[in-house]
Order: sequence, then structure tokens, then C-alpha cells
Amino acid sequence: MNIVLFGEDIFTATVLQSLVEDEQIIVHAVICPVYPNNFGYRVLKNAAARYKTPFFHKTDINDSETEELLSQIKPDFIISVHLRKILTKRIYSLAGYALNLHPSILPKYRGLSPQHQCLINGDAETGVTIHLIEETIDTGDIVIQEKIALTKEMYVFDLHVKMLEVYKYITRDAIYLLKSKNFKPVKQSNLSSSWYGSLKKDDRRIDLKKTKFDVYNLIRAVSKPYKGAFYDNIIIWRAYVPDADKEKFLLNKYSGNGIYIIGDEENEVLIRLADGVLLSDDFEDTNQ
Repeated sequence: MNIVLFGEDIFTATVLQSLVEDEQIIVHAVICPVYPNNFGYRVLKNAAARYKTPFFHKTDINDSETEELLSQIKPDFIISVHLRKILTKRIYSLAGYALNLHPSILPKYRGLSPQHQCLINGDAETGVTIHLIEETIDTGDIVIQEKIALTKEMYVFDLHVKMLEVYKYITRDAIYLLKSKNFKPVKQSNLSSSWYGSLKKDDRRIDLKKTKFDVYNLIRAVSKPYKGAFYDNIIIWRAYVPDADKEKFLLNKYSGNGIYIIGDEENEVLIRLADGVLLSDDFEDTNQ
């Protein structure tokens, strides 16, 4: 089976590895879009070099050069992984099947920030979907889904680790499902759908009017390797809820909502909210 892979990060590199390790699959090319100040593509470029797969780093992934390449390869599958650019129908229709790997249980969290939104909303589970590509974003028929349980202790980095484990096999499984007899992808329902754009700076700003669990969920959703939740000049990387006695003491001591640097060595941050407090010993003061 002939494959052309579109992607831009370590997740795409993991899918690439899973495909080249299968003797029945040939990955003829990896096509990666160019973004300003994006160095994550290097992991994918290095993986392509390791597996001797031609790598194309392109400003326009839908240009005539891509069209000519695909016309020559005649791929059985075009596979898109975490691709922030939209493939045009002129391009994705040059394969027998065009698949997209999306990090949510579609139709929930269509769009560009699913890994963050499931944590921000305190969901009990998320997952990975592979679906057929069509002209509207993340709406194509579902080939396969795998759920991932979420705990209240998980940060976005922990979720990445869980997802990478699924990426090691789910694309290959989807390919073999589509090649099997009598398999039919499942149409998505729009009744429970949701869509989010990419996270902006204001989306990471701590709102002191929110509950402590809302703020805690935001912190874990945008922590490293992302830019972190912040209030004024303080970035909070991790936080926790103190026990009931300590929380009561701190609520009495710090009566107004806000961010306080506390501790004998000013090595802890207190986030005072209307319904309680959060503490953090993993923070950054950007003024220092």
C-alpha cells in the first residue's frame, strides 16, 4: 500500500514509524507545512531521514508541485496528522482514501485545540479519531476511535504521552479496516458536535471570578510544553488544592481575590478565588 503522510510534529513522526515498520506499507513522502518560528518540524524531518523517506517542507502544501508528486505516486492513502493547514479537495482526492487523525472523540472538539479543551472542561475521557477527509473540517465519516481516560491529576503533557501510545497503532489499524471487506465508516452526528479554534493569549489568562477547579483545569490544560496559564506577570505551571484546614486558614488570611507570593523564601504562589484557593510551587515571575 502506497502512503503519503502530511503532518508537522512528533505525533506525525510516531505515525510515520508505525507505518514504515509494516512490510505491506510504503510511505513515499512526508509533506510538512512551513510556519514562522516553528521548530517542532525537526523531529519529523529527522524521523523521515532515519527511515529514508523523502521529506518536503513547503510553504503551500496544496501547490502544483504537491499535486504533481501525488499524481506520480498515485497513493492508496493520504494521511493527515495534526495538520493545521487545510488540504484542498484537489489534493486529497488524488488518493484512494484520505484520512485525518484528530485528537478527540469526534464530533466533540472539532477544530484546533481538542487536547486543551477536554482538560479545560474537566472531562472524564477524551480520545483519538481517524475519519475520512471532506471539505468541511473534522466532519468526515469515522473509521476508528479509541478512548483515553482522564484523571484530575493529568496535565496536557501526560495526555500527550497517552495519545502517543495510541498513535503507534491506530493509523495502521484504520488502513486495514478500510481494506477489509464489508467495512463501512460511520457518519458523524452533528447533535453533540462542538468546535474550537486555536488557543489565544487571553484564553490562558487566569480569571479570578472562576472557581478553583476551573482555574486548576486551565492550568493543567495549557502547561508545558505550551505557554502556561498566567495572571499579570506570573505564569503558573502546576497547582494543587490544599487540605481543608489549610485552605480555611488561607482564606481568612488573604481576604481579597488575587495572586500572592508567599512562603519564607517567596517560593510559592497562592491564587485566591471566591470559592477557595490554589497553591503552586512551580511558577515563573516574568518580571525577574
